[in-house]
Amino acid sequence: MFPMSFQIKARISRVGPLFLLFLGLCFGATGVSAASLTKVKLGIVSYVGDATHYYAYRSGYFTDEGLDVELVINKAGVQSMKQVVNGEIDFGAVAPTPIVYLAMGRIKMPPNIRVIASVMHSTRMNHVIILDKNKHPELKDLASKRLGLQAQTASEFFWHNAAIANDLDPESVTIVDIPTRDLARAAAEGRIDAAVAWSPFHQDVMRAVDTPSINIDGGSFYTTAWHIVVRPDYLQQNPEVVQSYLRAMLRAENDIREDSSPIAKFQSELVGSSAQELVESYKDVVFDLNLSESDLINLSQQGEWALKKGYVTGEVPNFRLYFDPAPLKSVKPQAIKLLE
Repeated sequence: MFPMSFQIKARISRVGPLFLLFLGLCFGATGVSAASLTKVKLGIVSYVGDATHYYAYRSGYFTDEGLDVELVINKAGVQSMKQVVNGEIDFGAVAPTPIVYLAMGRIKMPPNIRVIASVMHSTRMNHVIILDKNKHPELKDLASKRLGLQAQTASEFFWHNAAIANDLDPESVTIVDIPTRDLARAAAEGRIDAAVAWSPFHQDVMRAVDTPSINIDGGSFYTTAWHIVVRPDYLQQNPEVVQSYLRAMLRAENDIREDSSPIAKFQSELVGSSAQELVESYKDVVFDLNLSESDLINLSQQGEWALKKGYVTGEVPNFRLYFDPAPLKSVKPQAIKLLE
Protein backbone atom coordinates (compact mmCIF):
# COMPACT_ATOMS: atom_id res chain seq x y z
CA MET A 1 0.00 0.00 0.00
CA PHE A 2 1.32 3.41 -0.92
CA PRO A 3 1.62 6.27 1.59
CA MET A 4 -1.09 8.90 1.92
CA SER A 5 0.30 11.20 -0.73
CA PHE A 6 3.16 10.67 -3.11
CA GLN A 7 4.25 11.49 -6.63
CA ILE A 8 5.21 9.35 -9.59
CA LYS A 9 7.05 10.39 -12.70
CA ALA A 10 7.66 8.21 -15.76
CA ARG A 11 11.16 6.85 -16.17
CA ILE A 12 12.74 5.47 -19.34
CA SER A 13 14.67 2.26 -18.88
CA ARG A 14 17.58 1.04 -20.95
CA VAL A 15 16.18 -0.89 -23.94
CA GLY A 16 19.09 -1.34 -26.33
CA PRO A 17 22.36 0.10 -27.53
CA LEU A 18 23.50 3.41 -26.13
CA PHE A 19 22.49 5.43 -29.16
CA LEU A 20 18.92 4.06 -28.91
CA LEU A 21 18.90 4.93 -25.23
CA PHE A 22 19.98 8.45 -26.12
CA LEU A 23 17.20 8.78 -28.69
CA GLY A 24 14.68 7.39 -26.23
CA LEU A 25 15.64 9.93 -23.61
CA CYS A 26 15.44 12.77 -26.10
CA PHE A 27 12.25 11.85 -27.89
CA GLY A 28 10.42 9.32 -25.71
CA ALA A 29 8.61 6.19 -26.80
CA THR A 30 6.28 8.07 -29.11
CA GLY A 31 8.89 10.18 -30.86
CA VAL A 32 7.78 13.33 -29.03
CA SER A 33 10.64 15.48 -27.77
CA ALA A 34 10.64 15.53 -23.97
CA ALA A 35 11.41 19.22 -24.08
CA SER A 36 8.22 19.84 -26.05
CA LEU A 37 5.93 18.18 -23.52
CA THR A 38 3.71 20.31 -21.30
CA LYS A 39 4.12 19.50 -17.62
CA VAL A 40 0.86 18.64 -15.87
CA LYS A 41 0.10 17.48 -12.32
CA LEU A 42 -2.86 15.12 -11.90
CA GLY A 43 -4.32 14.11 -8.53
CA ILE A 44 -5.90 10.65 -8.24
CA VAL A 45 -6.51 8.06 -5.51
CA SER A 46 -6.15 4.28 -5.26
CA TYR A 47 -9.77 3.81 -6.25
CA VAL A 48 -11.56 1.87 -9.00
CA GLY A 49 -12.93 5.12 -10.40
CA ASP A 50 -9.40 6.19 -11.36
CA ALA A 51 -8.73 3.10 -13.48
CA THR A 52 -8.69 4.98 -16.78
CA HIS A 53 -6.47 7.71 -15.33
CA TYR A 54 -3.80 5.28 -14.27
CA TYR A 55 -4.05 3.29 -17.47
CA ALA A 56 -3.72 6.41 -19.64
CA TYR A 57 -0.62 7.30 -17.61
CA ARG A 58 1.01 3.85 -17.70
CA SER A 59 0.22 3.34 -21.40
CA GLY A 60 1.74 6.65 -22.48
CA TYR A 61 -1.50 8.15 -23.77
CA PHE A 62 -0.85 11.46 -22.02
CA THR A 63 2.61 11.57 -23.58
CA ASP A 64 1.07 10.91 -26.99
CA GLU A 65 -1.02 14.02 -26.44
CA GLY A 66 2.03 16.10 -25.61
CA LEU A 67 1.65 16.00 -21.82
CA ASP A 68 4.32 15.21 -19.25
CA VAL A 69 2.00 14.04 -16.47
CA GLU A 70 3.12 13.78 -12.88
CA LEU A 71 0.75 11.74 -10.76
CA VAL A 72 -0.02 12.88 -7.23
CA ILE A 73 -1.73 9.98 -5.49
CA ASN A 74 -3.78 10.98 -2.47
CA LYS A 75 -5.70 9.11 0.18
CA ALA A 76 -9.00 10.76 -0.81
CA GLY A 77 -10.41 12.85 -3.63
CA VAL A 78 -11.02 15.78 -1.29
CA GLN A 79 -7.25 16.18 -0.99
CA SER A 80 -6.94 16.38 -4.77
CA MET A 81 -9.68 19.00 -4.93
CA LYS A 82 -7.99 21.13 -2.28
CA GLN A 83 -4.70 20.87 -4.17
CA VAL A 84 -6.45 22.10 -7.32
CA VAL A 85 -7.90 25.09 -5.45
CA ASN A 86 -4.45 25.90 -4.02
CA GLY A 87 -2.81 25.63 -7.44
CA GLU A 88 -0.63 22.70 -6.32
CA ILE A 89 -1.95 20.43 -9.09
CA ASP A 90 -3.76 21.08 -12.37
CA PHE A 91 -6.40 18.31 -12.52
CA GLY A 92 -8.07 16.43 -9.68
CA ALA A 93 -10.55 13.57 -9.43
CA VAL A 94 -13.17 13.84 -6.69
CA ALA A 95 -16.56 12.49 -5.62
CA PRO A 96 -19.63 14.76 -5.41
CA THR A 97 -19.66 15.21 -1.62
CA PRO A 98 -16.45 17.30 -1.32
CA ILE A 99 -17.71 19.53 -4.14
CA VAL A 100 -20.88 20.12 -2.11
CA TYR A 101 -18.87 20.90 1.02
CA LEU A 102 -16.63 23.33 -0.89
CA ALA A 103 -19.53 25.14 -2.59
CA MET A 104 -21.52 25.38 0.65
CA GLY A 105 -18.70 26.58 2.89
CA ARG A 106 -17.93 23.53 5.02
CA ILE A 107 -14.48 23.38 3.43
CA LYS A 108 -13.03 26.78 4.27
CA MET A 109 -11.56 27.57 0.88
CA PRO A 110 -12.77 29.66 -2.06
CA PRO A 111 -14.96 27.46 -4.32
CA ASN A 112 -12.59 28.11 -7.20
CA ILE A 113 -13.19 25.00 -9.32
CA ARG A 114 -14.88 23.92 -12.52
CA VAL A 115 -16.14 20.41 -13.23
CA ILE A 116 -15.10 19.57 -16.81
CA ALA A 117 -16.17 15.89 -16.94
CA SER A 118 -17.18 12.81 -15.04
CA VAL A 119 -15.02 9.79 -15.82
CA MET A 120 -17.37 7.17 -14.44
CA HIS A 121 -20.81 6.53 -12.96
CA SER A 122 -22.05 3.55 -11.00
CA THR A 123 -25.07 2.39 -9.03
CA ARG A 124 -23.18 -0.61 -7.66
CA MET A 125 -19.88 0.77 -6.39
CA ASN A 126 -21.16 1.39 -2.84
CA HIS A 127 -22.33 -1.38 -0.56
CA VAL A 128 -23.98 -2.08 2.77
CA ILE A 129 -22.53 -5.28 4.17
CA ILE A 130 -24.60 -6.99 6.86
CA LEU A 131 -22.07 -9.15 8.68
CA ASP A 132 -24.42 -11.90 9.89
CA LYS A 133 -27.52 -12.57 7.82
CA ASN A 134 -28.76 -15.11 10.36
CA LYS A 135 -29.08 -12.36 12.99
CA HIS A 136 -30.08 -9.59 10.60
CA PRO A 137 -31.63 -11.06 7.43
CA GLU A 138 -32.79 -7.67 6.12
CA LEU A 139 -31.39 -4.17 6.16
CA LYS A 140 -34.28 -2.90 8.31
CA ASP A 141 -33.12 -5.32 11.03
CA LEU A 142 -30.13 -3.05 11.63
CA ALA A 143 -32.17 -0.64 13.77
CA SER A 144 -30.21 0.09 16.99
CA LYS A 145 -27.19 -1.80 15.62
CA ARG A 146 -23.63 -0.54 15.02
CA LEU A 147 -22.89 0.61 11.47
CA GLY A 148 -19.30 1.27 10.46
CA LEU A 149 -18.68 3.90 7.81
CA GLN A 150 -16.59 6.98 7.07
CA ALA A 151 -18.86 9.65 8.53
CA GLN A 152 -19.86 12.89 6.79
CA THR A 153 -18.76 11.52 3.40
CA ALA A 154 -20.48 9.98 0.40
CA SER A 155 -20.65 6.75 2.40
CA GLU A 156 -23.01 8.34 4.91
CA PHE A 157 -25.12 9.83 2.12
CA PHE A 158 -25.30 6.37 0.54
CA TRP A 159 -26.47 4.95 3.88
CA HIS A 160 -29.15 7.64 4.08
CA ASN A 161 -30.56 6.54 0.70
CA ALA A 162 -30.18 2.83 1.41
CA ALA A 163 -32.05 3.06 4.70
CA ILE A 164 -34.95 5.04 3.27
CA ALA A 165 -35.21 2.66 0.31
CA ASN A 166 -35.53 -0.22 2.78
CA ASP A 167 -38.09 1.39 5.13
CA LEU A 168 -35.60 2.18 7.87
CA ASP A 169 -34.96 5.48 9.61
CA PRO A 170 -31.33 6.35 8.78
CA GLU A 171 -30.93 7.76 12.30
CA SER A 172 -31.97 4.50 13.96
CA VAL A 173 -28.47 2.99 13.78
CA THR A 174 -25.39 3.91 15.78
CA ILE A 175 -22.80 5.17 13.30
CA VAL A 176 -19.23 4.19 14.14
CA ASP A 177 -16.89 6.53 12.28
CA ILE A 178 -14.19 4.34 10.70
CA PRO A 179 -12.03 4.99 7.62
CA THR A 180 -13.12 2.75 4.77
CA ARG A 181 -9.80 0.89 4.61
CA ASP A 182 -10.11 -0.02 8.32
CA LEU A 183 -13.62 -1.46 8.15
CA ALA A 184 -12.45 -5.04 7.57
CA ARG A 185 -10.41 -4.96 10.78
CA ALA A 186 -13.37 -3.51 12.71
CA ALA A 187 -15.58 -6.29 11.34
CA ALA A 188 -13.07 -8.99 12.30
CA GLU A 189 -12.80 -7.55 15.82
CA GLY A 190 -16.58 -7.54 16.28
CA ARG A 191 -16.83 -3.77 16.74
CA ILE A 192 -19.60 -3.35 14.15
CA ASP A 193 -22.68 -5.24 12.94
CA ALA A 194 -22.65 -3.83 9.41
CA ALA A 195 -20.53 -1.58 7.23
CA VAL A 196 -20.73 0.76 4.27
CA ALA A 197 -17.81 0.44 1.87
CA TRP A 198 -17.06 1.01 -1.80
CA SER A 199 -15.57 -1.46 -4.25
CA PRO A 200 -13.27 -3.28 -3.94
CA PHE A 201 -12.95 -2.74 -0.16
CA HIS A 202 -16.37 -4.27 0.53
CA GLN A 203 -14.84 -7.63 -0.44
CA ASP A 204 -12.29 -7.27 2.37
CA VAL A 205 -15.11 -6.66 4.85
CA MET A 206 -16.99 -9.76 3.73
CA ARG A 207 -13.84 -11.90 3.96
CA ALA A 208 -13.08 -10.60 7.46
CA VAL A 209 -15.96 -12.47 9.12
CA ASP A 210 -16.81 -16.17 9.37
CA THR A 211 -20.56 -15.56 9.43
CA PRO A 212 -22.65 -15.52 6.23
CA SER A 213 -22.93 -11.91 5.13
CA ILE A 214 -25.30 -9.94 2.91
CA ASN A 215 -24.13 -7.41 0.34
CA ILE A 216 -26.57 -4.68 -0.74
CA ASP A 217 -25.47 -2.33 -3.51
CA GLY A 218 -26.99 0.95 -4.64
CA GLY A 219 -29.30 -0.59 -7.22
CA SER A 220 -31.94 1.91 -8.20
CA PHE A 221 -31.59 4.30 -5.23
CA TYR A 222 -28.02 5.62 -5.50
CA THR A 223 -25.54 6.68 -8.18
CA THR A 224 -21.96 7.69 -7.55
CA ALA A 225 -19.69 9.60 -9.91
CA TRP A 226 -16.05 10.62 -10.19
CA HIS A 227 -15.65 14.22 -11.33
CA ILE A 228 -12.65 16.00 -12.83
CA VAL A 229 -12.06 19.49 -11.46
CA VAL A 230 -9.72 22.29 -12.56
CA ARG A 231 -9.32 25.93 -11.64
CA PRO A 232 -11.22 28.31 -13.92
CA ASP A 233 -8.09 30.37 -14.57
CA TYR A 234 -6.17 27.24 -15.58
CA LEU A 235 -8.99 26.30 -17.90
CA GLN A 236 -8.97 29.71 -19.52
CA GLN A 237 -5.20 29.85 -19.92
CA ASN A 238 -4.68 26.23 -21.07
CA PRO A 239 -7.63 25.13 -23.25
CA GLU A 240 -5.47 22.95 -25.50
CA VAL A 241 -3.90 21.17 -22.53
CA VAL A 242 -7.34 20.38 -21.13
CA GLN A 243 -8.48 19.02 -24.49
CA SER A 244 -5.32 16.89 -24.75
CA TYR A 245 -5.99 15.46 -21.29
CA LEU A 246 -9.56 14.58 -22.30
CA ARG A 247 -8.44 12.93 -25.56
CA ALA A 248 -6.03 10.69 -23.64
CA MET A 249 -8.81 9.76 -21.23
CA LEU A 250 -11.17 9.00 -24.08
CA ARG A 251 -8.61 6.60 -25.52
CA ALA A 252 -8.29 4.81 -22.16
CA GLU A 253 -12.08 4.71 -21.87
CA ASN A 254 -12.36 2.96 -25.22
CA ASP A 255 -9.71 0.43 -24.16
CA ILE A 256 -11.43 -0.55 -20.92
CA ARG A 257 -14.61 -1.29 -22.85
CA GLU A 258 -12.69 -3.60 -25.19
CA ASP A 259 -10.67 -5.48 -22.57
CA SER A 260 -10.34 -4.48 -18.92
CA SER A 261 -7.65 -7.05 -18.06
CA PRO A 262 -4.60 -4.92 -18.95
CA ILE A 263 -6.06 -1.98 -17.05
CA ALA A 264 -6.73 -4.13 -13.99
CA LYS A 265 -3.15 -5.41 -14.10
CA PHE A 266 -1.82 -1.86 -14.01
CA GLN A 267 -4.22 -0.62 -11.35
CA SER A 268 -3.49 -3.55 -9.06
CA GLU A 269 -0.15 -1.79 -8.54
CA LEU A 270 -2.04 0.90 -6.61
CA VAL A 271 -5.06 -0.85 -5.09
CA GLY A 272 -4.69 -3.61 -2.52
CA SER A 273 -6.69 -6.01 -4.70
CA SER A 274 -5.80 -8.53 -7.35
CA ALA A 275 -6.26 -7.85 -11.04
CA GLN A 276 -9.10 -10.38 -11.14
CA GLU A 277 -10.93 -8.65 -8.29
CA LEU A 278 -10.60 -5.36 -10.14
CA VAL A 279 -11.95 -6.87 -13.35
CA GLU A 280 -15.02 -7.93 -11.38
CA SER A 281 -15.34 -4.46 -9.85
CA TYR A 282 -15.14 -2.82 -13.29
CA LYS A 283 -18.30 -4.71 -14.24
CA ASP A 284 -20.16 -2.50 -11.76
CA VAL A 285 -18.87 0.72 -13.35
CA VAL A 286 -19.70 2.66 -16.51
CA PHE A 287 -16.52 4.37 -17.68
CA ASP A 288 -17.92 7.15 -19.82
CA LEU A 289 -16.63 10.71 -20.08
CA ASN A 290 -19.70 12.91 -19.84
CA LEU A 291 -21.47 15.75 -18.09
CA SER A 292 -25.11 15.05 -17.39
CA GLU A 293 -28.11 16.54 -15.69
CA SER A 294 -28.04 13.62 -13.28
CA ASP A 295 -24.71 14.92 -11.95
CA LEU A 296 -26.36 18.22 -11.05
CA ILE A 297 -29.33 16.46 -9.44
CA ASN A 298 -26.95 14.31 -7.38
CA LEU A 299 -25.05 17.35 -6.14
CA SER A 300 -28.27 19.15 -5.21
CA GLN A 301 -29.59 16.10 -3.35
CA GLN A 302 -26.37 15.81 -1.39
CA GLY A 303 -26.61 19.52 -0.59
CA GLU A 304 -30.12 19.03 0.82
CA TRP A 305 -28.93 16.05 2.86
CA ALA A 306 -25.93 17.97 4.23
CA LEU A 307 -28.23 20.84 5.25
CA LYS A 308 -30.59 18.45 7.01
CA LYS A 309 -27.68 16.84 8.88
CA GLY A 310 -26.31 20.23 9.90
CA TYR A 311 -23.03 19.66 8.09
CA VAL A 312 -23.51 22.89 6.10
CA THR A 313 -25.59 26.04 6.43
CA GLY A 314 -27.25 28.43 4.02
CA GLU A 315 -28.89 27.40 0.78
CA VAL A 316 -28.12 24.80 -1.87
CA PRO A 317 -26.34 26.67 -4.66
CA ASN A 318 -26.89 26.38 -8.39
CA PHE A 319 -24.24 23.75 -9.10
CA ARG A 320 -24.59 24.42 -12.82
CA LEU A 321 -22.37 27.45 -12.23
CA TYR A 322 -19.51 25.08 -11.36
CA PHE A 323 -19.78 23.11 -14.61
CA ASP A 324 -17.94 24.01 -17.83
CA PRO A 325 -18.91 21.68 -20.69
CA ALA A 326 -16.89 23.46 -23.40
CA PRO A 327 -13.68 21.35 -23.26
CA LEU A 328 -15.52 18.02 -23.31
CA LYS A 329 -17.89 19.25 -26.02
CA SER A 330 -14.90 19.93 -28.27
CA VAL A 331 -13.58 16.37 -27.82
CA LYS A 332 -16.75 14.29 -27.36
CA PRO A 333 -19.80 16.41 -28.18
CA GLN A 334 -22.30 13.60 -27.65
CA ALA A 335 -21.17 13.38 -24.02
CA ILE A 336 -22.85 16.64 -22.99
CA LYS A 337 -26.22 15.74 -21.49
CA LEU A 338 -27.08 18.95 -19.69
CA LEU A 339 -30.54 20.48 -20.17
CA GLU A 340 -29.16 24.01 -20.40
